[in-house]
Amino acid sequence: MARHYTTREFFRQMPNALLARYFHERQGLFAELDFAAMKETRTDELFAAWLELPDSQRNEMDAEFQSIFEMSCEKGFIAIRDEAEFQLEAEPQALDELMEKLAALANHFERAMVTFLVDPVSSEPLSAGKSLLTGKFTGNFRNFRPQVNGNSALTHCFQGS
Repeated sequence: MARHYTTREFFRQMPNALLARYFHERQGLFAELDFAAMKETRTDELFAAWLELPDSQRNEMDAEFQSIFEMSCEKGFIAIRDEAEFQLEAEPQALDELMEKLAALANHFERAMVTFLVDPVSSEPLSAGKSLLTGKFTGNFRNFRPQVNGNSALTHCFQGS
């Protein structure tokens, strides 16, 4: 069955905590929205605020959301895993730890957003305009450099999740 992207459905599928992280930390938007108080999948307030943004700003973010959506499935997770295997070929324990953390997340939407938001080298949030994965999530991303030992990869994202 084909998957069809819409922004509203993307908001419904993505956990509120990760949406908050995206909008607050990466974009500096929607500080007035209480994502913690919003019920999961009930993102009408967020969508209304989204519609108030200028088209140019929405279009840029929507392109990122579509890329994340493309990776939010089994094939996307396989691509993320394959890239981690490539980058951590010499560190099998680090790869195992990273895969355990990603596998522990509730769904592929979380895995894709976590991979998009967090720099696994520094465990710091990525700023706007930067992504772990170069360009769109197409499976050709050689900048994905997860490190787990010492600098626990994705630690920032797993805190408070």
